Amino acid sequence: MWATSRRLTLAFLFVAGPAATAEPPPIEVAIHPLPLAAPLDARGAELSGLAWCGDDLVLLPQFPRDALFAIEKAAIRAALASGDDTLLTARLIPFEAAALREQISDFEGFEAVAFHKGHAYFAIESESRGRMSAWLVRGHVEDGCATIQLEMETAVEVPLPVQIFNMAIEAMTIAKDQVLVFFEANGGKLVTEAQIQAFDLDLKPVGLHSMPAVEYRLTDATGVDATGTFWVSNYLWPGERRLLQPTADAFAERFGVGASHQGSATVERLLPLSITESGIGAADRPPIYLALDPEAGRNWEGIVRLDDAGFLLVTDSHPTTMLAFVPDPAS
Repeated sequence: MWATSRRLTLAFLFVAGPAATAEPPPIEVAIHPLPLAAPLDARGAELSGLAWCGDDLVLLPQFPRDALFAIEKAAIRAALASGDDTLLTARLIPFEAAALREQISDFEGFEAVAFHKGHAYFAIESESRGRMSAWLVRGHVEDGCATIQLEMETAVEVPLPVQIFNMAIEAMTIAKDQVLVFFEANGGKLVTEAQIQAFDLDLKPVGLHSMPAVEYRLTDATGVDATGTFWVSNYLWPGERRLLQPTADAFAERFGVGASHQGSATVERLLPLSITESGIGAADRPPIYLALDPEAGRNWEGIVRLDDAGFLLVTDSHPTTMLAFVPDPAS
């Protein structure tokens, strides 16, 4: 039952299937880069999230300089259809965050954004003397995403399940008028039970939902579709293996891994999760593995669905700022 309470313990719907060797490995999907015009073409743009505001794709910088960025869906569709290297130009959304940076001590930037019913919801990270903190704040959206005005009185701290260096709330989605936020590190050796924290639309805490253990970093989430399915971006940079302590990966054990992943310590994939009246668990379809770049891992920090065609992903500064389309093999 999807109900509101101080604690909501929901069924873990994922049942491990055959080992990776019992089935052919999943097909890997190549990304299709979408070149960005200045200023988003610079590595210093440091984007940390994506979300749809109507038909505008909003790109969230970790450290906004008085503005967020938006690209029209029609322009993205046209760029994909043309197949050429036309640069996508973003318009500015005025966004004043100086007061928030003063209110939250040791501010470390914005990490995620979601839009719902005329409001924007933001996740923020802070760090003081090695101790991580996370916050949520709501903003009022005006004139079809022309401006976003932060509502400072809504800011609320989000308890973290465990202290891990540079790990806090990295992803969010909204379902049934609940803002669902995800800790970045949900592996079996790091947390006793992986959980999603839930808030109402006024950012009052309403409880916890259980979720499958997800090894490696969980970096963003899409919106929830009509079937209750949403996707999360899942990344491992080999340099963080000791920090994240990955253990048995239920998704890989059931579905296998892509060809380039079999010879690499890097992981870049999209995982499907499902919300039902019974709980939150892994959807009954395989992950989407991205064909790896042999030269460098790509730190995918933002994800949205592009209708039924596939996904749009964005990196932060590693290895550079990159917007890309990933087709859905099931489409």
